[in-house]
Amino acid sequence: MAQQQQPTSNPVKKALSRLLDSLERMELGNRAWLDSNMSFVLFISVLGMIYIANARLAEKTMSDIKNAQTDLRELRWQYLTTKADLMYGSKEKEVAKLVEPIGLKELKAPPRKMYIAGEK
Repeated sequence: MAQQQQPTSNPVKKALSRLLDSLERMELGNRAWLDSNMSFVLFISVLGMIYIANARLAEKTMSDIKNAQTDLRELRWQYLTTKADLMYGSKEKEVAKLVEPIGLKELKAPPRKMYIAGEK
């Protein structure tokens, strides 16, 4: 029943062929052992699935963190730009330029104090 196979140079193919040969020669006693340990095999399978799910979750979390860092850098850049524009626009000379079209002018003399008659 077993056919003689030509030797292969690839170690993966060799290991696979050995595994298939051993599965073909599995005796009833070995199958009974496998059947009696099926709960352990299922347990190991579930652990493998949990491991894979955990790895995928970790990769997704790392990706989300990287995206959040990129967004934070961009928002910080916008904040600094807006802050610089506000600081420049609130200078006395800039405010004077903005209010000149509506007729307000900068005072050249210091302000005078006014007194009401009867009060001092």
